[in-house]
Amino acid sequence: MKKSLSPGFLVAAPIIRDEPFERSLVLLAHHDQQGALGVIVNRTLPASLAEVLSGLDGHPPEQPVLQGGPVAPNVAWLLHEGGPEADDEGVFGVGRELVLTVRRDHLEDLIRDPKGRRLHLFLGHSGWGPGQLDREMAAGVWIPAELDTTLIFDVPYADRWRTALAKLGIDPALLGSGGFLA
Repeated sequence: MKKSLSPGFLVAAPIIRDEPFERSLVLLAHHDQQGALGVIVNRTLPASLAEVLSGLDGHPPEQPVLQGGPVAPNVAWLLHEGGPEADDEGVFGVGRELVLTVRRDHLEDLIRDPKGRRLHLFLGHSGWGPGQLDREMAAGVWIPAELDTTLIFDVPYADRWRTALAKLGIDPALLGSGGFLA
């Protein structure tokens, strides 16, 4: 394994033709010799956050729930602004600005009092076993990109993949189905 790719993004190369990863932008929260974990930040589901969290006290924002990936699709992950927290179980500090967690108490606290923090709720996550992501990177399946929170909170969902490529100076029209064109 080379250096960790997290925190950062994985931009799907055109070689990926299967859902949910075709044209996906994955926020990679964790990557080491044991594997990798992330969430897809540009795949919306038909349910809204307010609908999914209607039983909680507070006022969830009216925004879509995102499909985080194919692993454990019934498990909710919360991504929110805020600094990395202590190494609590089920909590990943993603850079200096984001937290990704499966902890229900974090979700309940943020819905009751968001303190101006933006958030996303994901169902499922994306995961790779030991060495799997490194092999996919070597095969040109993913294009690594630096963490940029504007892609997560300020760019419309449908534009995130293309915007991530543009920030790398890559025109999607110049990409072939087998990766970069020569």
